[in-house]
Amino acid sequence: MALAQTTTSPAANRSTATAVAPLTNDVVVLDPFTVKADESGYRASNSVVATGFNRDIEHTPLTINVLTEDFIRDAGLNSYAEVSQFMPNTYVVPDPVLLGSTGNSRGQGTGYYTQDGVRYYTEPIVRSGARVEVIKGPATLFFGRAQPGGIFNFGTRPPSPVRQQSLTVSYGNYDKKSVDIGSQGAIDKNGRLTYRLDGSLQESGSFIDHAYDNLQFIRGAVSYKAFDTLRINARYENTQRQQSGNSIASSVIAEQYYLDYANPRPEHYTWARTQTGLGGLTDAQLKPILQAQWKENLNNWIAQTRLAFINDPNNKDGVYPTWATGISSELTPRGWHYNPMQLGTYAKKDIQTWGGDALWTPSQHVALKFAYTKYDLLRPRNNIQLTEVLADGTMRAASMAVREDQNDSTTMSLSALFDYDIGPTHHTTNIGGQYFKDYYRQLVGTYYGLNATPGVVRDPRTSTATIPTSGYVFATDGYIDVSKFISAYPRQTTPPAWAQNYENAYYASHIIELFDRKVGILMGGRVQEYEVRSIPFKNTADLTDINTLGVTWNISPNLVFFASRSKSFDPNINIFLITGAGATQAEKNDNIHPPVTGVGYDVGLKFGLLNRKLIGQFSLFETSRLNDAAFRFTDLERTNSDPRNNDADTNNNVTWQVPGGERLSRGAELELTWQPNKHYSALFTAGWLPVAKVVENEAIPFITTVDGRRIRDPNQGNYVGQRSPNSPKNTLSIWNHYKFPGTKWGAGLGGNYVSDVEIPNLSSYKITVPSYINVRAGVDYTTKITKGELRLSLTINNLLNEKYYISFYRGEPFAATFRAAYTF
Repeated sequence: MALAQTTTSPAANRSTATAVAPLTNDVVVLDPFTVKADESGYRASNSVVATGFNRDIEHTPLTINVLTEDFIRDAGLNSYAEVSQFMPNTYVVPDPVLLGSTGNSRGQGTGYYTQDGVRYYTEPIVRSGARVEVIKGPATLFFGRAQPGGIFNFGTRPPSPVRQQSLTVSYGNYDKKSVDIGSQGAIDKNGRLTYRLDGSLQESGSFIDHAYDNLQFIRGAVSYKAFDTLRINARYENTQRQQSGNSIASSVIAEQYYLDYANPRPEHYTWARTQTGLGGLTDAQLKPILQAQWKENLNNWIAQTRLAFINDPNNKDGVYPTWATGISSELTPRGWHYNPMQLGTYAKKDIQTWGGDALWTPSQHVALKFAYTKYDLLRPRNNIQLTEVLADGTMRAASMAVREDQNDSTTMSLSALFDYDIGPTHHTTNIGGQYFKDYYRQLVGTYYGLNATPGVVRDPRTSTATIPTSGYVFATDGYIDVSKFISAYPRQTTPPAWAQNYENAYYASHIIELFDRKVGILMGGRVQEYEVRSIPFKNTADLTDINTLGVTWNISPNLVFFASRSKSFDPNINIFLITGAGATQAEKNDNIHPPVTGVGYDVGLKFGLLNRKLIGQFSLFETSRLNDAAFRFTDLERTNSDPRNNDADTNNNVTWQVPGGERLSRGAELELTWQPNKHYSALFTAGWLPVAKVVENEAIPFITTVDGRRIRDPNQGNYVGQRSPNSPKNTLSIWNHYKFPGTKWGAGLGGNYVSDVEIPNLSSYKITVPSYINVRAGVDYTTKITKGELRLSLTINNLLNEKYYISFYRGEPFAATFRAAYTF
């Protein structure tokens, strides 16, 4: 059956004699807008996020990866970065200072997270939920604003009449410890009033010096079945999380830079003599002059090296020998545990969210749902990052920051679901509207020079040089206390920056199923309006082409073909196509940069083999990201013809720009779950991403190669052909868990492989993170105690103790975690 059922859903009257058998036996759900919470095993049967209502994944013409609660528990996963390692073509980067982490999928950004389909700016708490799913590609009919990579959604556990309590405690390396509780059941005797409660207390150290992650979390939900056709749900969540400042690894420039610094090449000396008027100096006299420039600014070395080698016949493609930069396999000479963010840094996340929904099913053909969510987020942070002075390794303080960001968001939606037959065809129609408002405010604190903070005891270390654009050079190395530099928020603030973001939308989708429901066609459209008000801007725009079109075809009861085309948008806020002192605000408002547009295509197979014990999906995809503001370029004709640029007054000049550019992704992915019996479960995923690059960027200037060709300069940031950031070409993961028959013991083994990852900068060099293999293993023991079940487990992450990186962040060394979970 194409639409997942419930005893009160519009699909309840379907005839099992004519329904197409799904590739799973899990067909009973709570209601047409809620995914069931008691799925067992590693495969999920349904998704409510992809289409806006509960539909089985196999007959949804999109690529949807879901990791269930059973898998997350068996593999001992604790964060989105760890979870993403077991999904094909996904790459989640830890980011404690900002939102907790940032997601990438298929070589494209994924924007914000969602929780139960509602926008959620920070990383949800993995241990407190039931599933993590990724809707791949720009299929955002029910979300509106989004990135073309897709949507990461976190599914929470809904209230349930099944009485159950749980207590889990854990302890691991680096003094990691946590306590988690869970409780659910019926409040009244007839089971009409039910609840769900989850809570967590976490205090975690880190293998990185002066790093930690502390968490307090509680979530509660209540559901009341007022009538057989009316259910009302209410929920509340409070999260307080404090993490140490960003422990990004200090990047180490490639060996060539250090070699050149120690001994400039003959081409450098030749260039210096012919181009700088220093022809009378010897090599020995020129050397300290070049070193002085290269020591303070890497780009000086890059630019001068290009000029020195511009006529080198080996550079036929115009790429000069300054590109090979990367992260050292040993990080820095200071060691794997060095924390460049130092003492006293922190990033807090205080989240409160509440709301509810009402579901009314007046008949077996109709369901109506109204939902309201209030989301408040406070993010104060206090941090300073030390960076290395190039060439000599001296540490310099930079990127000092003290600030608080505030989000006050409201989301309201109304959906109507209709399920009906017309002759031999079956139809599912979903019509709805959504209102979203986000009030954003930013307060920025004050930071001071070394030993200049009022009321702070003087630091005994002294500064050998003060460089206003780069921070402060320390005479001695070591860990710096951030309080010596920064006036912690909110003692002193500058006038706040603020913005109000409004997004209103109307959407509709329709699924028609033909030929005894063996063929399904999904059509969807969205009209989206957004408005951004900020000081002193007010931007408005309408989007009418957010749409999805897809088809599924049951080739056989165990084989489904699917194909789809979808679109997404993400506004380029406060970016205009006219700039300059002569541009009026009215002109700017009339020439807003169009939003980023994502266009994606998916085609593939979803299948069940070996009596449906092997479930899988394979897809080929292509996704384009258009209108990136970084790709805009000057409209020379319009700029040159503008009268303001041709009068005697240079103070009223303007520049007209044109949006342009494209970032393309193309590849394939495979996901398999194998459960041949009740003792063994396995997951296998593979991602192949040969194309993830800039394919068009007219903002890049032309250069002439030594053989006379005119090409876009490949030495610029976002050059044509540049690999998209955080987009490995190959990802591979596997997990196996076996419950030994006749015993209480189980064991798991698996891991993931990630190929080289480029982290292109907008400047003229790039950093490459080497490939890695991360092996995980675990053992568990389960036994009955009184009326409950006790599960003891030991999970080891990075069994081989490999030193690896996720983007700039160091992967955790060998770490063991012991958990005791009692459920009754």
